[in-house]
Amino acid sequence: MPVDQNITDLIAEVQDLDMLTRAHAAYTLGMLGESAVQPLVRLLGHSDQDVRMRVAWALGVIGHPALPELLAVIDDADSVLRSEAVRVLGVIGDSAALDHLTRALTDADPRIAQRAAAALGKIGDMHALQPLLTALQHPIPDVRYTVCGALARLHAGRAISQLERLVREDSGVTSWGASVAVAAQYAIQTIRTNYSVR
Repeated sequence: MPVDQNITDLIAEVQDLDMLTRAHAAYTLGMLGESAVQPLVRLLGHSDQDVRMRVAWALGVIGHPALPELLAVIDDADSVLRSEAVRVLGVIGDSAALDHLTRALTDADPRIAQRAAAALGKIGDMHALQPLLTALQHPIPDVRYTVCGALARLHAGRAISQLERLVREDSGVTSWGASVAVAAQYAIQTIRTNYSVR
């Protein structure tokens, strides 16, 4: 399906050097909905992080109509594109992405695994519980830390024993200096506060 000239112009503007032009273009593309999805998804792999962020925001505004295109690129060879697609799927928060995000938890790129954990936490579907519990053994502390947060959002009592193991045994520190054990303790407290045997 050919992209109309208005969308083509907006796609150029979202990559403009002027930040205000970028912001306006991203907003307008988000309001256009499904017709803007395909050209936006192609920009998720852009070299400029600000462009990627604005494109991701527009896709998040579009929401459910963007799912098919996002799911199609989640296995792309480009790790930047995969990573951004995973992040947007978390923003959209649709359980239809669950299987793809669960697979992304085991991505060779730990940044993608980390974003997949965060996305699964945002979606809040209990089908993600077992994959997230398995991901508590990920070799990278950044991923384990994020998994703790995702489990806290699920409020699953069944996660407590494994989180307690992390509190006792995990001395890992994230790339930004945060303790995995402290994240696990916080997750336990959150789960107990909102306790639900699920």
